[in-house]
Amino acid sequence: MLTFANNEEEVANKIVSALVNKRNFEYTEVPAEQTLYFSGLKICPDTREVYHRGKEAGLTFTQFEILHILARKPGRVFMKEILYEMLWDELYSNSADIIMSHISRIRKKIEVDPGNPVYIQTVWSVGYRSNPNLAVKP
Repeated sequence: MLTFANNEEEVANKIVSALVNKRNFEYTEVPAEQTLYFSGLKICPDTREVYHRGKEAGLTFTQFEILHILARKPGRVFMKEILYEMLWDELYSNSADIIMSHISRIRKKIEVDPGNPVYIQTVWSVGYRSNPNLAVKP
């Protein structure tokens, strides 16, 4: 669930995000247990391991969950609030820094240049998505 917005910009961002998340994307959600492949990245849900260019990335439980949520729906934008609520099963309480911090740590582990990420893209003022151009269909 979403919390009440504090200002007009926040309300507008939430509306845009809701519309973006409802848009019909050209992807098919893959089953939760299916191994996911992106160019240079392999995500194994059964073993909860992520390999970047053949090397194990060593993600924490929460980092894996975030990456797995994003990777299962390449191109879909997830608001920080939605990610928070999916991960902790509680209402978002203005804790966007927690999600941003986890995203930053994931990028350090899977990106060649975390300052210019290619796997997890930021959609400014909305949230994050996995790069649909790097998804490899099995």
